Amino acid sequence: MKKHIWFLVLVLAIWGCFSQPVEPQLEINGGVAKETYDNMGWGGGLASRLAYRVTITVKNHGPGFFCDTVLGSFIPANGKPLDCLSVRADASDPSGQKKIPWVFSEGESLEFEFTTNGYTDMLLIDCGDQPLEFRLRLGVTGRSQAIAYTVDLPSLKSLPMFEPVNPGQQNIQPLTLQKISS
Repeated sequence: MKKHIWFLVLVLAIWGCFSQPVEPQLEINGGVAKETYDNMGWGGGLASRLAYRVTITVKNHGPGFFCDTVLGSFIPANGKPLDCLSVRADASDPSGQKKIPWVFSEGESLEFEFTTNGYTDMLLIDCGDQPLEFRLRLGVTGRSQAIAYTVDLPSLKSLPMFEPVNPGQQNIQPLTLQKISS
């Protein structure tokens, strides 16, 4: 009897090593608007500048899914991307290095926001005549693969100004993100 149990355990272990993980069933919705932020001017005074504000909602339609890193990148056609990392640090870890993963139960959704703030002018210069790309990556530290989505952002001038109209509603332009291989 014990041999049969060990054989079953061995078969299940081998099957688990070769089986593919279940692809998460995520719905990614996004919106973009422009917002103002205050920046210290050359003369020492504050100057209001415009920035991109991207809001992403991730909803899980499948079995439980988790990630500990949510990275929103603003990528100009030429030049260096601006990476906006969303992590949840464990408050009990004095080094701030330990992360708490986001766990998405079936049907649950979470919202993430990314802004360009003081980097907007540099990003737009690096874009030239090309659109600014926004890329979202959901990953787990230590794993090379991540789930990634991309969209080209409209020009900053064409976007509505971000203003909370009612709680839970905002004046934003919808975005359709496309899944890409990571």
